[in-house]
Formats: sequence, C-alpha cells, structure tokens
Amino acid sequence: MSYEFDKDQQVKEFALRVRTFINTEVMPHEPELNPDSHGINPDLRVTLQNKARAAKVFAPTAPKEFGGHGFNHCAQSVILEESGRSLLGPTALNCAAPDEGNILLLNKIATPAQRDKYLAPLAKGELRSSFAMTEPSPGAGADPN
Repeated sequence: MSYEFDKDQQVKEFALRVRTFINTEVMPHEPELNPDSHGINPDLRVTLQNKARAAKVFAPTAPKEFGGHGFNHCAQSVILEESGRSLLGPTALNCAAPDEGNILLLNKIATPAQRDKYLAPLAKGELRSSFAMTEPSPGAGADPN
C-alpha cells in the first residue's frame, strides 16, 4: 500500500489497520448481503460496528469529541479507500453515505444544540441519517449539485 501524496506515518498505520479489519472481520460477512433488500441487515450493522470499535477503526471521519478520529480530508481519502474494499466496509466503520457527509456537514455548521441532538448520536453510530431532495418538473434522475 503506497500513497505518494501522504507521508504521514500515523495515517499509513491507521489505513493498514482498516485494511486488515476489512479483510478479516468484514469481508467474511459479504455472503450475508441480500440483493433483494435495501441496505445492510441492522443486526449485522451493529455487529460490524462493534467490531470496528474494538479494532479502534470506527468513525474515522467523525470529530474526536464524539468518538471519531478527526482525520483531515487527505487522510480520509486514504482511509475511505481502504474501507471501500468491501460493500460493507463503510457501514462497519460508520463512514457510509449519507451518514459520513451529514457528519461532516453537521460538524461544520451545526449549532451547539444541533451538535448534541444530531451530530453526537450520528457520529457514535447510534442512528442513521438520510438525504432527500426534490427537482422541478419534469426532473429526471438525481443530481444534487
């Protein structure tokens, strides 16, 4: 694993831990994915997230004050690439869309009360978030610009 733009040893070590976690703890669960349902089984999500917490790779993009690792965007790109080696990886690490984007957005613009009410439980994996949009008629497809 070599990333030319990232010389930070801490990030490299964390990314290697993520890779190992994905290989050993997440990929074996891929056969449990059901192509006829939307998303991951909630019990499996909790199981994998607990394993990620134990492996100390949970919430790499969340702020440290809420149990995350608070990595910057360059570090996140390396770590998210490793988490994405499995379809279940981002959910296991609590950095899957739309939660990851909503965590980043809330961290930037939320009031203190909103941080406590929405960001804290989202960053901790206690709840999931959503994203919704509308398009003017005759809109076709989803293009959230």
